[in-house]
Amino acid sequence: MQSSGTKINPGSILESYYKKPLYIILIFIWCLTSSCALKSGTGGLVSPDIPSNKEILRLEKKLKNQKDPAVTSPAATSNDRFRLALLYSHHKNPAPDFARAENLIKEYIKLNPDDRRLDDATYLLSLLQEINKTKQDCNEILQKENAKLKNENNDLSKENQKMKGIIEELKSLDIRLEEKRQHIE
Repeated sequence: MQSSGTKINPGSILESYYKKPLYIILIFIWCLTSSCALKSGTGGLVSPDIPSNKEILRLEKKLKNQKDPAVTSPAATSNDRFRLALLYSHHKNPAPDFARAENLIKEYIKLNPDDRRLDDATYLLSLLQEINKTKQDCNEILQKENAKLKNENNDLSKENQKMKGIIEELKSLDIRLEEKRQHIE
């Protein structure tokens, strides 16, 4: 029997159960995407949409020239490192350099242990390390497979040479047999 007027809808229990984690996920995604926007020299926000070689070269040159701490602030240097790591590892980069991005993120974390983006940087570092490890593992597998295929190719080439020799011997034998047959007739 139902109580007086309180009706429990099973859908509303599930709906309220999933709302809180959904909001947490949405806030987390918003935090991740908002931290990717960095201030540019013009004062606007720049998202690493499509990495260009010019931008990468500009930031590399800027980092190389930022050796003197009296000339530049550590914050500018760290922002450049973070931005450059994002550009090197960007999915639209035609020639991504995950190893360089990993090194830049390590430098960024070392120079900015209390930065607001430390969680993002640590997360990105773990992803880059996994990518580099997987890439290295794949390269090792491909090198082993390549060596195996080269050995098979060498073996098949040797066998092919043997077969060519046998064919030449058979041709020679066929010619001799034909000559003997003609002498007999």
